[in-house]
Amino acid sequence: VLFRSRVCLATIFRIPGERGEPLFACVDVDVTERTRLENKMRDSQRMQAIGQLAGGVAHDFNNLLTVIAGYCELLQAQLPDEDERKRSVGAIHDATTRAAWLTQRLLAFSRQAIVEPKVIDVNVMVDEIHGILRRLIGESVHITIEHGSGALPVSIDPGQWSQVMINLAINARDAMPDGGHLVITTREEHRESGTGEPAAFVVLAVRDTGHGMPPETVAQMFEPFFKIGRAHV
Repeated sequence: VLFRSRVCLATIFRIPGERGEPLFACVDVDVTERTRLENKMRDSQRMQAIGQLAGGVAHDFNNLLTVIAGYCELLQAQLPDEDERKRSVGAIHDATTRAAWLTQRLLAFSRQAIVEPKVIDVNVMVDEIHGILRRLIGESVHITIEHGSGALPVSIDPGQWSQVMINLAINARDAMPDGGHLVITTREEHRESGTGEPAAFVVLAVRDTGHGMPPETVAQMFEPFFKIGRAHV
């Protein structure tokens, strides 16, 4: 037998009996669906408030990042290539770029930024972000890139894609505190499309040797207000 929890509104009232003795009656009304809609509306309002806050913070933070990036470019132009300080300035500039990506995602979350998909080769994008991921996750994690053959063009917002890759890499690093292996694979696959006709799809796979997430976390990982904690992809 399958049991489902329901939310009911119970009203108890007193009625006189045949001999004048007090009797009580109860009327139950199923308000499960109404409660679900009310909770959904509260979550929507909360998301809207968070979006407004994120948009304001992102604008102010982006102004600071513009100044930092500008001075980094000036310093890089003034330092000779053999100067070790130029590499440090480059690392600061890379961190500023990653932070700028984050502000763009916050603006997109608050609906103040326009997502701009572009047709880009996935293999090229992986090569471009490889250096950033290398500095980001440290030397204890080995990165392997497995390219698919030929060009693999996709229509995607470059900033959003970069942020996803950075998040996956950070999660992988945290899930392998003693070091491990991160593998990024690109390939083309032919599958049946929604129309029933075969079509070509680009696959980007990211896997690591970390401990992963327990099943109960996987079941809730896409809920907007669920806190994953120390579990990782």
